[in-house]
Amino acid sequence: MTEEKKIELMMKVTKAFNPLVRWLLKSSLLHGIVSKDIALLHFQGRKSGRWFDTPVTYIETDGKISIVTEAPWWRNIRERPQIKLTLRGDEVSATATAESDDTDKIARTITALLSQAPRDAPFYGVRMEKRQPNLDDVAKAATRAIVIEATLNA
Repeated sequence: MTEEKKIELMMKVTKAFNPLVRWLLKSSLLHGIVSKDIALLHFQGRKSGRWFDTPVTYIETDGKISIVTEAPWWRNIRERPQIKLTLRGDEVSATATAESDDTDKIARTITALLSQAPRDAPFYGVRMEKRQPNLDDVAKAATRAIVIEATLNA
């Protein structure tokens, strides 16, 4: 099976399981099964104003939540930076920024995220070697990926 086919299959499996993950993340009793490093990101459509949600893997550093994506939904956040996160069982408001140009910062974030959640490496086309992301693969991924940084509102 080619790498592209593997990624396509993983995306289909993820899409199929997202409703269950959403339900678990919203559950006051069961969120702990997945909420260690997965949050539910709530954002508004830039044209419709309608709220959407998507499960995302995150890392938390220096009081900020960082998310890496290659999906086009990030453009909504650029225009409507007020978001909500269901984070470890609690819904919190945050202000988000999208970083698409600083590939060094994006690469550092991908490296940190995959060191914490190596299961996501195939989504970015990154090989893991002794539980560490391959840096050449990370550099390539950083040219395609976007980092969303969310600062929790007080």
